[in-house]
Amino acid sequence: MAKIFISYAREDSQIAQRLTTELHQRKHDVFLDQQSIRIGAHWQEDIKRHLKDADVFLALVTNHSDKSYYFNIEVTSAVSYVAHSNRDKLILPVVLDQASLNDSDLGAFQALFGRTEDFDFLVGEIENAISRFEGFRIAQEEIKDLQGKILEENSADYIKETIEDLTAREKTGRKLASRWHLAGYATLVASVIFVFTLWWMAERTLAQATLETNRLLFDTVKGVTIVALLLGLARYAFLLAKAHQLEALKNADRLHAISFGKFYMRVFSTQITPAEIKEVFQHWNTSGSSDLSHLDVEKVDSRFAELISKVADKFDGKPKS
Repeated sequence: MAKIFISYAREDSQIAQRLTTELHQRKHDVFLDQQSIRIGAHWQEDIKRHLKDADVFLALVTNHSDKSYYFNIEVTSAVSYVAHSNRDKLILPVVLDQASLNDSDLGAFQALFGRTEDFDFLVGEIENAISRFEGFRIAQEEIKDLQGKILEENSADYIKETIEDLTAREKTGRKLASRWHLAGYATLVASVIFVFTLWWMAERTLAQATLETNRLLFDTVKGVTIVALLLGLARYAFLLAKAHQLEALKNADRLHAISFGKFYMRVFSTQITPAEIKEVFQHWNTSGSSDLSHLDVEKVDSRFAELISKVADKFDGKPKS
């Protein structure tokens, strides 16, 4: 049984009523405005609702229909709905005057041509067209259901493994970021303590009666070098902390993308296309490059290596006093 909306011109109301009677006898649910709209109902809203709910839009095309304002409005609405909706709806022009189809929006649809004099044959052809559409729609629904089940079954394990992997990566990234932050702060504190210790030792050395200039200079350079190294290590630790934090945030974004993907596939599993699946999955990449691979360690280490080299060259060959 199909829900059928019959659109017609007022001059063809007798044909429409006769057709409605025949289709009712074949157990179809037919909407005809003269018979189906309740007294006191908002007829325009009622027509729109039935037009939307109908499985078949049956348009009686005659030499009167192209002059009918409401007929053309209903045809335009039905054609637009089919073009922009995912729902299958049969647009079935029943042409009783072929010339009237030439300038109509219905010209793009396969039509049935008939005569009122051979009404039984026309009704039989309409019934056959509806039956073919119903069979096609049932087959399409079964294919969509099967595709949805296959998609759900095959994607469940993959999604679970990906979520577990990303969750572990996010937790590890946050832990490492926290540890490297602590290491950086600890190194900064150590450098401050070392500086105060160096000042204290310098005051004691300056309080002595005799000063050995070379020894004092050497100790000063050593202290500066150690402080520079500690500050460099602190900077290196903060760079690693930042890289791990960014990686953890990336994994959190991927988990969010997966949550959206699960919701999308759950709602549209019977309608989703391969292209849409690819678009949903494209933000799940867990094998992409890490921020740790872009960490430029040379900017940190090269300065200290240069400083140590200069100190070594300066004191190379000089005996300690």
